[in-house]
Amino acid sequence: MAESGRRGRDVRRVFKPTESLLTRHSQERNPYTEGLLNLEFIHLALIPFALAIREVYSPGSNNRHFSGLRHLIGGPNELLMTALIFTIEFLVSFAVYFLFLGWAFCYKYAGRVAHVLFLLPLVPSVIVYRYWLMSYLLEINFPPGTRFTCCLQQLILIFKWISFVSENGRKVSIPMA
Repeated sequence: MAESGRRGRDVRRVFKPTESLLTRHSQERNPYTEGLLNLEFIHLALIPFALAIREVYSPGSNNRHFSGLRHLIGGPNELLMTALIFTIEFLVSFAVYFLFLGWAFCYKYAGRVAHVLFLLPLVPSVIVYRYWLMSYLLEINFPPGTRFTCCLQQLILIFKWISFVSENGRKVSIPMA
C-alpha cells in the first residue's frame, strides 16, 4: 500500500509554472541524451549562408565569390556549393556540441575553474572561424550586415548550450530509475 502511495505521488507531481520543458525532461532522461534532441538549433548557423548563396548567384553578380572552390570543382555548381557549405556548417556546429560535452565533463568532475578555462577559447575561435574560413578560404563576399548576423547567431547557439549545460550538468550524477 505504501508502495502504491509513493508511486502515486511521483505520478501526480505538480511542476512549477516557471519550470522549463527542458528541465522536466532532464529529470527523466540523461541530459546528454537530451542534448542530442536540441541539434535543430544548428540551423541558426546556416541562415546567413543561405543569404550569402542567394547573393552569390543572383542575376548581375560580378564578384569573385567562391572563386577558389569554383576553380576546384570546375565551374559554378550551385548544388555542390550549397552542399559543401551545409556540410562545413554542420560539422563545425557538431564539433561545438562535443566541446560542450567536454565542458560538462569538467563541470561535473573538476569544478568551476576547469570548465571556465575550457570555455575561454571558444568564443574567439568562433569569430576566427567566421572571418577566416568563410571570408578568406572560401572567398565569400558577404552581403552588408551578414557578417554581424553570422557572429550573433553563432553566439546565440553558444549561449543556448551554456544555459543547457549549466541547468542540467549537475543532474548527470543522479542515478536513473
